[in-house]
Amino acid sequence: MIRSYVVAPFVLMLLGCAASADPHPGFEPPLAQIDPGCLSWKAAMSTMRETDPEAAIVYVDEGRAARQILAFVNALPPASHAEGDRVAVLYLPRSDKFLFVIGEKSCLASVVQVPSEQLQRFVGMGI
Repeated sequence: MIRSYVVAPFVLMLLGCAASADPHPGFEPPLAQIDPGCLSWKAAMSTMRETDPEAAIVYVDEGRAARQILAFVNALPPASHAEGDRVAVLYLPRSDKFLFVIGEKSCLASVVQVPSEQLQRFVGMGI
């Protein structure tokens, strides 16, 4: 179970999702870890961002913090089973949804779309 001290800061961060700049412009895993046979997580994140010119990267993390956020996302209905060691959260204002771009060892693992309305219902707060 995710404790409120993990989810609360994440939800507060999403409340400020109007940020227009990439908060982690240099965030990239070491090249030695990139598998040449996979789609790069960073390239996938950039591609997802380009689908909406107004899209904003509102959160990027890896390791334990990323797994905790994934546990939160997986608990949203309908339940998903996304796994990875890094996550980027993009807000797409034109479609009013969040994209959770999930990576595992520098490769794209999955993408989970969550409409803002669904996230609002789950956390009980306006976004």
